[in-house]
Amino acid sequence: MARCPFVSGVKTRVLIIDSDQAHADSIARGLERRNYATVITSHETALAEPVQIRKFDVVIIEISLNRRTDWALLQKTSALAVTALRRPVFVALSNVYRGPELRLRLERRGIRLLYERRS
Repeated sequence: MARCPFVSGVKTRVLIIDSDQAHADSIARGLERRNYATVITSHETALAEPVQIRKFDVVIIEISLNRRTDWALLQKTSALAVTALRRPVFVALSNVYRGPELRLRLERRGIRLLYERRS
């Protein structure tokens, strides 16, 4: 039985931070079919306006170890969320397995790591 994405009649708000627009669109379509409200933004926009992250219940970030901005974004947003009354759930997506070190680095910041298969 799937959990309902509604809390007292309000849709769960999901922010998708991804540099690949096509990938972000496919994630958003899947979530919207399940009645989630989604917003897509790029890494650069999220870094420029991190306060907006407080408005969301879930933040999905596509990460890469090759982009320094990803780690800056993770650090800035997770630190900002600590001061929020209602902390969003952070989920990082990666399509490359880099061993347990990556998962450990993220979990220390309170971020859940999910590996995805791209076809």
